[in-house]
Amino acid sequence: MAEQEQDLGIRSTYYFRYPHTFKPKIIATIKEMGHEVGYHYETLSKARGNFEKAINLFELELNAFHNIPFTDGYTIKTICMHGSPLSRYDNRDLWKRYDFKDYGIEGEAYLSMTGNGLHYLTDTGRTWGNNYSVRDKMPEAEIIPVETTDDLVRWIESAGPEDLYLTVHPERWTRNEVEWIGGSIKDLLMNTGKVGFLTFMTISNRFKRCSGD
Repeated sequence: MAEQEQDLGIRSTYYFRYPHTFKPKIIATIKEMGHEVGYHYETLSKARGNFEKAINLFELELNAFHNIPFTDGYTIKTICMHGSPLSRYDNRDLWKRYDFKDYGIEGEAYLSMTGNGLHYLTDTGRTWGNNYSVRDKMPEAEIIPVETTDDLVRWIESAGPEDLYLTVHPERWTRNEVEWIGGSIKDLLMNTGKVGFLTFMTISNRFKRCSGD
């Protein structure tokens, strides 16, 4: 995907999870193509809500990215939370207690874009709709009423220049049939879990309101 975007003159930002997709050579290669690379953090969910442990883990993993030998001395400047949909913890909450700027980070892909009037879409759950998006949401962003990629293409063609913010997971767009089928099955199972999680949260919130009353 990075190669195709380079051929089309598109510059994207690629975020990598640690250790799942932490491949220094691949990360450096994508950076050399002209793309931005960053850290896809999920330390609060890893630490099960322990903020002190989470920030220490964040610093440790971020340092691993800083140690990648980029040819131009590049350092990581932006981060993006991982939704961790089956966890009760929202990784963005880490910054309610700490400041990512203290770690040389200029922006967080969700928090720093709030209020910019963007049109936000994500392929989370293998759909452009919001049915299976637990946390992959942009606060205050305008939602585009599309479901399929064809819908999205038609919207782009009709809307013209717009502030479009796309979150895309490259494994969902593989041309390898085995990987595509495997990814589809994984998404199906994850979506089932997300529906259960969202249902539980809805019931839990209603119970809390009733208890408060």
